[in-house]
Amino acid sequence: MRFSPHDIVRPDLAGWRRERLPKPGDVRPIDVRPDWVCEILSPSTTSVDRVDRSAADPADSGDKAALYHHAGVPWLWLVDPIDRTIEVREHGPKGWIVVSAVAAPDVVRLPPFEAAEVPLDRIFLPVDPPEEAG
Repeated sequence: MRFSPHDIVRPDLAGWRRERLPKPGDVRPIDVRPDWVCEILSPSTTSVDRVDRSAADPADSGDKAALYHHAGVPWLWLVDPIDRTIEVREHGPKGWIVVSAVAAPDVVRLPPFEAAEVPLDRIFLPVDPPEEAG
């Protein structure tokens, strides 16, 4: 996605309302701001992705979340496959507002997709049972 000539990012997942991007085609980068962005956290990105510098100038922070906020992205999800959690952030006037933080095995309805029931155990890898001491 291109927010400006110098601000091009590649989120893990992004979504648009059909009326805002009716024919995405093969053109990359996409110049239309997404309505939802999802970042999948990894050990190498968690410390950066969890920091909220959205009130700062995104060019100075090097923070994708700040860039998404500055561009006006309404929703940001942070999915942590290790902790088996999803944190839902909504665009606020001065930064991201955490509106939900859920963990597997919950079954949830998360903004902006409240119409869809999401069983978190089906999203994350199964947890291995503890090994018995022998």
